[in-house]
Amino acid sequence: QYSLDGTAPTSAQFVSPRVLALDFALAPTIGQTLSVTTTALRDRAGNRAVAAADVTVQGPDNTPPTVTSVTATASAGTEPDLIAIQFDEPIDPGSLEDPATIQITVEGSTIALTGSELFYQSASRTLTAELPDNILLPFGESVTVELASFTDAAGNEATLESAVATIGGDQTAP
Repeated sequence: QYSLDGTAPTSAQFVSPRVLALDFALAPTIGQTLSVTTTALRDRAGNRAVAAADVTVQGPDNTPPTVTSVTATASAGTEPDLIAIQFDEPIDPGSLEDPATIQITVEGSTIALTGSELFYQSASRTLTAELPDNILLPFGESVTVELASFTDAAGNEATLESAVATIGGDQTAP
């Protein structure tokens, strides 16, 4: 059973195994409550499951993403140094495919991350740059990270974002 502030939908159709499209006589408005309850679900033993959820109708995402934190790690030995950039919301990974859109400044020198490998983890909203062998981060120094342009999952573009971190890492002798 489905209802929007007590009104049943005019139709319900599965778009995929996990997505259900609901049509209502009137378009939902921001702030309304969509209630979902079911008693039709059964487990493999035939036991009836009861489930209920209320969801507030949200408006479109018009807010550009921001950088919430930066971590810089100088790695020991042959491991690559890392820059990890965390965002406040999911990012379109395609908007950050080019390492040249990211610059770092260390000890007054600006360095493009050309040659770095970028990895985006959607669960943590973190972009990690594995730096090439020719870029070594000096432990304990300050690093400023600048991203030229990137977009969130809704297509909102952030223009220049900047954040500062102190380069950490394992400096303990073996």
